[in-house]
Amino acid sequence: MEKVKNSLMMSTGGFVDKIDPFAKRASKKKQKKSQGSSRYVTGTEADLQPLPPLKDANPQEQEELFIRKLRQCCLGFDFLDPVADLKGKEIKRAALSELVDHIATARGVITEPTYPEIIRCEHCIYRKSWV
Repeated sequence: MEKVKNSLMMSTGGFVDKIDPFAKRASKKKQKKSQGSSRYVTGTEADLQPLPPLKDANPQEQEELFIRKLRQCCLGFDFLDPVADLKGKEIKRAALSELVDHIATARGVITEPTYPEIIRCEHCIYRKSWV
């Protein structure tokens, strides 16, 4: 009887080890899936060039420069990859910051030619963040 009991424990011990729920399994790293709203596929890196500051432009050139900066801000970037196109992201950030400051401090910035460009820029920024 003792012999049967020992052989049963030995065979059961090996079997229990194979199905032990607390044993560490081979860790498979799951790829973090991004939500559909945060996916952004870009073909190539944008080739943004820094534009001169609005405060340094002649009054006749300010409106055109303002519109060029607005158009520059319509370009989208992949912010899921923090190191992708850092130069372009920094140029866009600086342009957006300068546009906000210019609108807040200058008078008569929002004119008839700039209004559609402002709306288009706003649409680009919010559309890309919600797509």
